Amino acid sequence: MAEFSNKIHSVTFMDYPKNTMVEVLWKPEGVESEALAPWHMEVDFTQQNFQDLLQEFSLDKIEESTIAKINGETAHFQTLVEEKVNSLRSEWEAQADHHNQQVMDGKGLLELVADYGRDKDFTFAVKIAILEDPVISKSKDKDLKMRIRTAKTLWDLFSIYFNTKDV
Repeated sequence: MAEFSNKIHSVTFMDYPKNTMVEVLWKPEGVESEALAPWHMEVDFTQQNFQDLLQEFSLDKIEESTIAKINGETAHFQTLVEEKVNSLRSEWEAQADHHNQQVMDGKGLLELVADYGRDKDFTFAVKIAILEDPVISKSKDKDLKMRIRTAKTLWDLFSIYFNTKDV
């Protein structure tokens, strides 16, 4: 008899769906804690330990417990991902609300432009928005479009844009 016989807590395939290795979690005698000991073995019908295991757990039961374990882990992982996404969404919404409140007045607008004025990614996004503006996109002025593309700051972009639009 295998050392774990009649003391098994659970048995799962370690490499599902290949099913070439199993993990037996069992409670050793004389151990006072609730800790379980792992026992790993190949699925080998010629080995006595594996035959002893099959007397207590059928292959179908091992597969069922493996699928249940995977489903539980998947659900737990999904919960963690959803919690993180919700946390990030809340942070983003709070930042968006803060920026929306800042833009409500002139000082807020200036602070926002100053905060993002030298941010290359933000400046690039503004360049795209300006180049997609109907007045700019229909313009045949190649120099204008080149000045927009080569602008380094939001101030430069706004100067070019508002002078072109005569706003």
